[in-house]
Amino acid sequence: MCSSESAIDAAVALGLPLALRTGLADIDKVLHNDLQYGELSEIVGASGAGKTQLCYNLVAHYLLHTKFSVAWLDSNGSFRAHRLQEYIAGCDGSLDDSVDSFLERVAVTRVTDQMQLIEALELIDDYFEDYCIRLVIIDNTFEMFDERLLGEGVGRSAIMTMILNRIDTLTGAGCTVVTTSSITQEEDERRELMKTWIQHLRGRVLLEDDGGIRIILSLNKDCIAAEMARQPRFFFSVEEYQSTQALQCACLSCSLAPEDSQRQCCFQITRCGLQNIEYS
Repeated sequence: MCSSESAIDAAVALGLPLALRTGLADIDKVLHNDLQYGELSEIVGASGAGKTQLCYNLVAHYLLHTKFSVAWLDSNGSFRAHRLQEYIAGCDGSLDDSVDSFLERVAVTRVTDQMQLIEALELIDDYFEDYCIRLVIIDNTFEMFDERLLGEGVGRSAIMTMILNRIDTLTGAGCTVVTTSSITQEEDERRELMKTWIQHLRGRVLLEDDGGIRIILSLNKDCIAAEMARQPRFFFSVEEYQSTQALQCACLSCSLAPEDSQRQCCFQITRCGLQNIEYS
């Protein structure tokens, strides 16, 4: 059992940043405004870009620096306990044989469709306090959606509403929810589904693989007016970000150059975790 204290309360009490961290300064600068505690955020990128690896690092750092538990919802069976162990050991080399004990605070379940996702979110809510769950990873979100529902407006809308309502319940209680999603050439129905999803996100980051060099980029393009209205806006696609018009809009609204270190950085994936690098 644990108290009803949230990760946000604990961070405030300790004077810590109110966002998930990797322990790597350059990456954490990018994540600071996108993966905030008590919010729904998303990591997007092509298959193999490193989304799951980034989640391992986030979870490892979280387990090492909080007393809370993590729920990992796996859509394609890609979760590997030994890989998370390597990340934990990489974050703190002094742990030695005690690494295994951290896995006791990680609950992993296979979720292959949207109904299983709803059931899993309900179960997390039921055991939220008993197991002190304050972080939920939903890996490869849209692989859980039945393609047959994408063209059924009413069914699609109802299921999406149910999922978002359950996520809202968790984040409202102070739980942080991070999802991953692959970027593909989607049909119109899928784009509409994604737009509904994106409207509920607090933060969104993009991962790209450039010959083994991973580039992480904030897709949050808040301007002052949007911030005052507490309505974050995002680049919907990689193409939008890369277009000249979108870049000019981002620079004007954020007063940041696209290559600003607060918006993007580079890293490599190693056996022991992530490693910041300089890349041009």
